[in-house]
Amino acid sequence: YCLGDAICLELIKTERKIKKLKKNLKEASESEKIAIKAELQRAEDNLLYVKFFPSNEKYISLYAEGSDKYEDKRQAILGRIKPVSYTHLRAHETVLDLVCRLLLEKKKKKKK
Repeated sequence: YCLGDAICLELIKTERKIKKLKKNLKEASESEKIAIKAELQRAEDNLLYVKFFPSNEKYISLYAEGSDKYEDKRQAILGRIKPVSYTHLRAHETVLDLVCRLLLEKKKKKKK
């Protein structure tokens, strides 16, 4: 699954961080939960980044020393790979997309 040692290490590190944050969230007070949830969301975004980084681009490390200078580039890549909601997709649906979706839904109903 891993493309290289550095990516494997970042994947493991990120998964461990998520596990730790989920445990901390269960034990946290109400006032601490907000900060932990925000950190958990960042960690889950980082996991998406590591897992789905475009294979045609040079990997930009999350945890390497001096990696802060690449934050804008990482955020741009994350914006391209982060999933969006069904509602968001429907909001950007073109006429051709709509026809395709309706035909697929009609085909599904016929199978039932």
